[in-house]
Amino acid sequence: MTRRAGACLALLALCALLSGCAARRVEWRFAVETARAARDEAYARDGTLLASVDYELPRLALAGENAAPGAAPPEELAAVRDTFNAEMERFFEGLPTLRELRVAAADDRELLRRVGADSFSGYESRLAVAETWRTERLVSVCVRGAERTGGVHTIPYAAAWSFDLRDGRFLMWSDLTDRPDALRRALANEILAQIGTPAEAYYPDYADDVRALEGACVWFGGDGVRVAFSAYQLSSDERTFTVPYARVAECWNAYGRELLEKPADS
Repeated sequence: MTRRAGACLALLALCALLSGCAARRVEWRFAVETARAARDEAYARDGTLLASVDYELPRLALAGENAAPGAAPPEELAAVRDTFNAEMERFFEGLPTLRELRVAAADDRELLRRVGADSFSGYESRLAVAETWRTERLVSVCVRGAERTGGVHTIPYAAAWSFDLRDGRFLMWSDLTDRPDALRRALANEILAQIGTPAEAYYPDYADDVRALEGACVWFGGDGVRVAFSAYQLSSDERTFTVPYARVAECWNAYGRELLEKPADS
C-alpha cells in the first residue's frame, strides 16, 4: 500500500467515525408524565370505609434520543426538571393525608352515632391531571381535584401551573402581557359573552367576579386561554371557559408571543 493510499484510508476512517458520532448525538427533550402520588383506603374495624385518597400529579421528565442506558442529562436541563417536580411535590405535601382523613372521619362517625344519626359517608380526597399542553418553551398543566369531608356533596377544585422550560421558572398569566388590565378585560368580556343570558344557576353578582378574575385558575391550551372558576364562585358548580387566542392577541407582549408560539399578527 502506498503512502497516499494509506492516508486516504485513514481519512475515510476518520470521516466515518465523525459521521457515526454525529448520528449518535443525543437530543434531550422534555416530556410531561402523569405519576401516581398516593392511593389508599382506611376502614373501621367493622369494615366501614372511613377514608380514601387517590392522587396523581404531573411530572417533568427528560428523554435523550440516542442516549446510552443510564446516561445523565445536562445539568442545566436536569435543574429545570427538578424545579418543576419540586413544586409538584410541595403541592402534594399540602393535600390531606389518609391518616388525617381517617381520624376526622372516625370522629365524625362517632358523633353521628351518639346523636342517633345514620348519615355517615366516608371522607375522600382525589386529584387527577386534567390537561397538559406545551410548546417548545412552555408547559401548562391543569389538575382537578375533589374533596368530601362530611356532608353529602364533594367539593371540586382546580389548580394550574405554567412553566418556562428555558428559564426554569413558574409564570403568572400577567407575565405574558405588558397590559394586564387590558388582558383581564378582554378575557372577562369574552367569558361574559359566552355566558350570555345566565340561567338562575349563576349568582346575582357573577359578572363582578368574572371581571375581577379573582381566585380564577388560568392556564393555556392548544386552542386558547383556559379560565376556571371553582364551585361557589359564579355558581354552585365549577365553570371553565376557553378564550381563543385570536380574541386577546393584541394583549401579549413579545415574551408571551414567544412562549405561546403565536406571531404578533395572530
